[in-house]
Amino acid sequence: MKKITQILFISSITLIPVILVAQEIDPTSLDAFVTSTIQKMNIAGASVLVAQQGKIVLNKGYGFADLSHNVPATPETTYFLVGPGGILLAASILQLIEQGKVSLDDDASTYLPDFPWQGHRVKIRHLLSSTSGIIDYHYLGDPLESTYRTPKASDEVIGLFAGKPFTAEVPGSKWDWSISNFALLVEILEKVTGSSYKDYLQKNIIAPLGLQETAYIEEKQLLKNFARGYGKQGGELYPTYQSLLTYDPSLRISTSTGNLFKIWEGIKNHKIITAKSYELMTTPEGAAKQISQTDLSLQFGFILRIRRVGEQTVLGLHGALPGYSSHCYYFQQRDLTIIVLANTSNQYANEIGQAIGLKLLDQPATPERIPTKNELANHPVTREVQKTLTGTYTLRLVPDPQRHRSYDFYNRTIRVFVEHGQLELQKLGDSPEPLLKQDDGSYATNSSPSERLTFDVQNGKAVSIAIAESGKVVSKCARVGEGDVGTFHGAGLRGN
Repeated sequence: MKKITQILFISSITLIPVILVAQEIDPTSLDAFVTSTIQKMNIAGASVLVAQQGKIVLNKGYGFADLSHNVPATPETTYFLVGPGGILLAASILQLIEQGKVSLDDDASTYLPDFPWQGHRVKIRHLLSSTSGIIDYHYLGDPLESTYRTPKASDEVIGLFAGKPFTAEVPGSKWDWSISNFALLVEILEKVTGSSYKDYLQKNIIAPLGLQETAYIEEKQLLKNFARGYGKQGGELYPTYQSLLTYDPSLRISTSTGNLFKIWEGIKNHKIITAKSYELMTTPEGAAKQISQTDLSLQFGFILRIRRVGEQTVLGLHGALPGYSSHCYYFQQRDLTIIVLANTSNQYANEIGQAIGLKLLDQPATPERIPTKNELANHPVTREVQKTLTGTYTLRLVPDPQRHRSYDFYNRTIRVFVEHGQLELQKLGDSPEPLLKQDDGSYATNSSPSERLTFDVQNGKAVSIAIAESGKVVSKCARVGEGDVGTFHGAGLRGN
């Protein structure tokens, strides 16, 4: 379904090879290229920064920070930082290591004895390198997706994944992306320092680097020049309404392109961490030396993606959550930094950043994605058939070895019911939408027009649903009860 697709995009890890020969960048030509690239994507807005040898070549806003009020995006526009915020956390933990307050080989249970470690000895280095085996709460379905509009305290976020199965029997033996690691690192930082993560960042990173456009997001706070988040359905943009406090404290950061550049330069040039710490941050170890089965050059340092191509190295992070996406990558041999912050769901910032990188490195552009229009039929469904299909279902993804193992535990509660004579589909925590019958007898929704739902009916009642895309079944839904409100919410609360 739609939100599943959005989360899947977070794990995209495509990077660009580096060419060693430096060449001067023409700002005018680059600006024209970025303008054209963003216009083709039909997104709300983005801010883009390109710097070479420490000097900013381009820092400009494109499109709108707020469509309702025609507020343009500018270099000073601030965005919800998704992905690259991890380098702030890595730098913070490395500062504590430099001060002797924490050691990479400390057992995390020493600091968080109440967390259910289930007999696993997880070290600080495992949390930093995403090799702990702790499941990622972003990929579990209902626990997060059905509560997108609900602000959470830190312990509530940790409660989403505490007690869940580990994705590896032995910590350190396998790399598997998990933001849950970073939620625990924040908890450890706060225990060690006696300070909130917000106050720690302010004192040790934001103030020293003079970051006037970076803030820790709180509920009752005015964020200056903050871009409103948007999603896209059927080519049309709409505002997203999730709470930015849905996520753990490591993700509650807003910043601008210029400030993110200062953060990266501060780390790279050893202003806030030492040269030794920077080396630790950028050197993969153990299972993090190979993090992809399809691209053997991809590696992971301390909350930092690394791609090595011969003598060449690319460092950075990107990510996306509903309403926002971010891209921050550094091409070491070119001393080239590309930063893109966007206020539209899915990996648009990463696509823009990759396009810029290919352009500047004189590499062939990736083929343009030509959006296909999925014209959905809406054939009438008799009352008898509607009654047959109604019910509460538990959606689970079909296992895929190429995907993070956390997805194997994905669970989403949905219901099919009838309202005002129309067959509707609703995911727990979301608004319902029409379930439309197609020419071949399958069903589809406007939010996920490329997916097709097929019901397995036995003895006059649907017992399961198969959801396919391009003819391949991607998820299956088992019927767990009637589609009434009580059963629907009860099933979700039970985590069936």
